[in-house]
Amino acid sequence: MRHHGVECNCPLSSDHCESQAGKRERWFKAVSSGDLYDVQKLVQEICGFPASRELLIVRDRQSRTALHVAAASKNVEMVNRLLTFIEERKDNLNIINMADEVEGMTALLEAS
Repeated sequence: MRHHGVECNCPLSSDHCESQAGKRERWFKAVSSGDLYDVQKLVQEICGFPASRELLIVRDRQSRTALHVAAASKNVEMVNRLLTFIEERKDNLNIINMADEVEGMTALLEAS
């Protein structure tokens, strides 16, 4: 993706980059709506497979990861898909146990 006339290399979590903010917004919209096809398509578009750690740990405006969002909406299929993405990574435990930065809730607590 081009940004400021050059290839955008900003991190996905970058607040100052409109390109990355748009990707984050599309990512969280797809996760919260439960659109498995769109989530799969966005992973391919944003980072390819396996899903990047950055995509799995990026936070929404409420400081929640995609796993938090899916768990809070009680969308079992989306939670399972995200867990599959996480399982494909070697550094997965830290992703599963991440707490949001506002209330300190893990995705498991969100789901309960």
